[in-house]
Amino acid sequence: MEKRIIAVVSGKGGVGKSTLAVNIATLLSMRGASTLLIDSDFYNPCMSFHLGLTPLPVGLQEILAGKAKVADALCIYSLTGLRCISSSLRFYRNVPSKNLPKFLESLDYEFIIIDCSPGLPNFIEEVIGCSDELLILMTPDVPSVMAAMKMLSIIKSKDKPQELNLVLNRVTNEPYELHPHEIENLCNNAYKGRSFKIGVSIPEDSNVPRSISMKTPIVISAPSSPAARVFRRFGEEVLSRSQVRDRSEMKVAGMELPVLRRGFISRFLGFFRRLVGS
Repeated sequence: MEKRIIAVVSGKGGVGKSTLAVNIATLLSMRGASTLLIDSDFYNPCMSFHLGLTPLPVGLQEILAGKAKVADALCIYSLTGLRCISSSLRFYRNVPSKNLPKFLESLDYEFIIIDCSPGLPNFIEEVIGCSDELLILMTPDVPSVMAAMKMLSIIKSKDKPQELNLVLNRVTNEPYELHPHEIENLCNNAYKGRSFKIGVSIPEDSNVPRSISMKTPIVISAPSSPAARVFRRFGEEVLSRSQVRDRSEMKVAGMELPVLRRGFISRFLGFFRRLVGS
């Protein structure tokens, strides 16, 4: 089975990193891919709150320390079948990050999405070294972009070439915001020899905090909302970059999965087939 490890990172907190990780992982599992979401934020794990899962007494830290097995920390988001491992709420001064590569190698999933803590702790450098693709998240303001550029400097120093996607979140198009072209120019001028592009621009959407309060990813709670539509398009791009087949014909908890780019004729034929089949 092909395994693709995708790390969601940011230079500073509060930019929507966990929301992105949760929704992309949810979409991949809805498309039928075996998907594991790992919350590696040792200081403020919040994946359980996004999905309404009960926090377990053990988590990623205990697994890496050899004090727990994967099965002890594994939760299932029953609506889509998404598998989840969170960091535990217990504080550890030292986590054996050197065990991360072996742990990830032992996992048998088509996609592993890792929601990282903000900033540049040593553990995040280990995650970056193990990942096939990096989603670098920022908001269109100077502090967030400068923090993302520091993250890029760490990534550039690594030997392993990863696929990079710059993700811009909470975009309102107000005049005081940095424009995507300005952000791209800042990054390109700082790191000559590599061309950076904003791959995804996610609009500010009041449905996002509402979905978090509902403990349901926005791609399920409000699939036609502006942010959800961007998440869905991006999720399909992530799926298309792998060798995993889109199995969206399946149904999740009795719901027909939303599929983008269906025109009027395909929608009419789908309705006709359902009508004849009923």
